[in-house]
Amino acid sequence: MKLLCFHCAGGSSSMFKRWKMNGVEVISIDLPGRGKKGNLPLVDNFNEATESLIAQVEETIQDGEPWGVFGHSMGALFAYEITRRLMDHDPLFRVLSGVNPLQEYNGTVQITTGDNHTLMEKMGALGGIPDHLQKHPMFIKWFAPILRADLSLVGTFTLNKESLPLPTYVINGTEDRIIDIEKIHLWKECMDLPVTIKAIKGDHFQILKHPEVIHSLLLKYVQVGAIY
Repeated sequence: MKLLCFHCAGGSSSMFKRWKMNGVEVISIDLPGRGKKGNLPLVDNFNEATESLIAQVEETIQDGEPWGVFGHSMGALFAYEITRRLMDHDPLFRVLSGVNPLQEYNGTVQITTGDNHTLMEKMGALGGIPDHLQKHPMFIKWFAPILRADLSLVGTFTLNKESLPLPTYVINGTEDRIIDIEKIHLWKECMDLPVTIKAIKGDHFQILKHPEVIHSLLLKYVQVGAIY
């Protein structure tokens, strides 16, 4: 089985480099402008970025080969949209984390307001930027354009409800400042099948430290060995 992973805003495929599961090939996909696609210009439109990612996915999956997706935060939006568009390629499941009900993403991302230093502080509060880098001039100069482009991707996402059902799992941290727990019930409005929702103790990035949570879900679809 192949598990295709999509990174969060400001991230890259390196987020998943330590993920290893017996019986599962973990494949991390990069947006243009970072990681394995670092030679390409950044993209700030969601549909354009989706087309780039779909091309990579289609090169990766084989006819009849079982596959599913995992997406974290911004990556969850891509995991949803890509599987929606590739239903004829028979994805088995999708796992989304660090994300609110998809219909809540319908315009400008407020965190993009302010100068680069303010942007770093806001993102640092989520736990994604080490303290010593939040005010480092060279890091800010390099990282801020990537982060703003990615947040623009989120701002240009529009939910298109899928026409065929696909089992979907949502995993959020109990201390994730992005998640509005009062809107969790809205997940039932954007999927044709009931969404399985799971909470784990921790912040926005906690799930990235616990791939065994993802592994436990994969056991529903393929016989795999213990994670290591």
